[in-house]
Amino acid sequence: MASSIGALRVGDRAPCCTLPASDFKNVSVPVAGRKTVLAFFPAAFSGGPEKGCECQMATLNKELQELTAAGAAVVGISRELPFTMAAWAQKLGLQFPLLSDSNLKVAQQYVGTVDLGAMIDARTRTRGLAGYLSSNRGVVVVDERGMVIYKYVSTDTQGAPDPGVLPDLGPVKEAVLGARAKL
Repeated sequence: MASSIGALRVGDRAPCCTLPASDFKNVSVPVAGRKTVLAFFPAAFSGGPEKGCECQMATLNKELQELTAAGAAVVGISRELPFTMAAWAQKLGLQFPLLSDSNLKVAQQYVGTVDLGAMIDARTRTRGLAGYLSSNRGVVVVDERGMVIYKYVSTDTQGAPDPGVLPDLGPVKEAVLGARAKL
């Protein structure tokens, strides 16, 4: 499985799937009859408060009340196992479920995958991590009818997957809240 962007586009019907949450209970997404924010991230315990996965999830957590007050469901999705997701969600105080896409089938459809190991090898002194695939960073909003109404996928200037670029939550809020969005 090579790096990819994901074939799903705005206007498409979102594929339904069921993934295990950090408490090992299965969660179906998108949530039927509700707008659903699916926030894909490459790796738990990565980045920090200003950058990376921790920043992405913490920022989403800050906006959670406004999104859920508008009736939206919010979930984070990564390749990580439920054990890791539970520890990381607790560390960050996340108030939304983190789902385990261990085989990357959901990420592949929605936002694509990236060879995170190769990126780490290229940017650090490590070697031998190439081939470790993860979800690309991205956010997809699905409406109450199951249609994709917003999609962001993190890419570099040439359009290749680059999980180092964080999403702007302004357009996510606008997709969920419509004209009521406070950007």
